[in-house]
Amino acid sequence: MSDHSKSLLVQGDFLEDVYAIGRWEGNRFKPSSVERLAGGAGNTFANAQAILSESFIPVEIEACGGDALELWRFIDEEDRHPTLMAYLEPTSTQVRPFRNYPRLDYYDGILVSDYNKGGANRLDYVTAKPIAPWIIVDSRYRSTSPILIGSYAETKIWRCTGLEYNREWAKNFDYVVHTDGPENIIVSSSKGQMMTYSIPGIDVVDTCGAGDTFDAALAAYLLLTLSEYPKGLSNFDPIVDALEFCVEAAQDVCTQPYTSITLSRI
Repeated sequence: MSDHSKSLLVQGDFLEDVYAIGRWEGNRFKPSSVERLAGGAGNTFANAQAILSESFIPVEIEACGGDALELWRFIDEEDRHPTLMAYLEPTSTQVRPFRNYPRLDYYDGILVSDYNKGGANRLDYVTAKPIAPWIIVDSRYRSTSPILIGSYAETKIWRCTGLEYNREWAKNFDYVVHTDGPENIIVSSSKGQMMTYSIPGIDVVDTCGAGDTFDAALAAYLLLTLSEYPKGLSNFDPIVDALEFCVEAAQDVCTQPYTSITLSRI
């Protein structure tokens, strides 16, 4: 493997997941405690940092996006399940480790976490035009501009989940990684390749942030191992080989409460 340093750009909507634990009294919720955690692109960024913190190759990770929104989850302290969710304007800045525009012209990979809040389609990116060998796009509402996707990278990967998949939008990408909770993962390519990967069963505590963690794990795997593949991403072998680690990392956070950071390492 190459011992040269690598760079990763994490771009998109930096949310703040706010967990208010308490009880409902009529139509009013009275919290006994509030916990704030990085969500959206912030959670993706944090998981990428954690996974790559002990890597054998130095990796510089840059975060770039728009102002964070707060996603509040009101959790009844008796059953511990969210009973209501709401987006609110930010009241703190603890999840703002990011720049408003990319610093470099070239990255070894780009990871987009798009929650349709404006952070993934900023005009700054059109001006800066950062490029990379590959880009991973997680666009929950298929709201990332295809023009931006096409201008970023030679190889384009879409990680979607459940009913998000759309055949027409998939044509913007070379590869699609379709996850669906505990169901099989389906990997397909624009060249007609397709395979499925079975998910082992686990006892789930909380699925919040599992998709962000999966994205971070896939980006980390490609950064650290792609040089081992003579054909690179001309076929989907590197992506298929990454799935075991991606699932391990995502399932690790599913065994922890709230939005969590994986302890898995490559």
